[in-house]
Amino acid sequence: MFSEELKERLEEMKAIDAMYKEVIEELVQDEYTDKDFYNIVNDISSHGCKSGIVTSMINYEDTVKFYERHKYIINGYLSEHWQNTGCESIKEIFRDFDDDDLLCLDVHN
Repeated sequence: MFSEELKERLEEMKAIDAMYKEVIEELVQDEYTDKDFYNIVNDISSHGCKSGIVTSMINYEDTVKFYERHKYIINGYLSEHWQNTGCESIKEIFRDFDDDDLLCLDVHN
């Protein structure tokens, strides 16, 4: 069970945007200790959802649906990150970038 402090922090984070809310609500469905939850979030931050820890992000079609629901939020974060890196091209951030989808509006990037 989560500590009151973590519960309060998660509620604050859910208010950031719809994407945060959806991910947090999925992650809290399982009962974790605070330490386990922080480890899971750290793993996701470091390695993405490849491990399958976020069950709604296992299948490609599910990740595309997630992106469609949140593409403007994701693209906003991407733009902010790009500006903060000082990279001249977004291709410098990603290894396998599809030049045909420069604005990341399709499913290729």
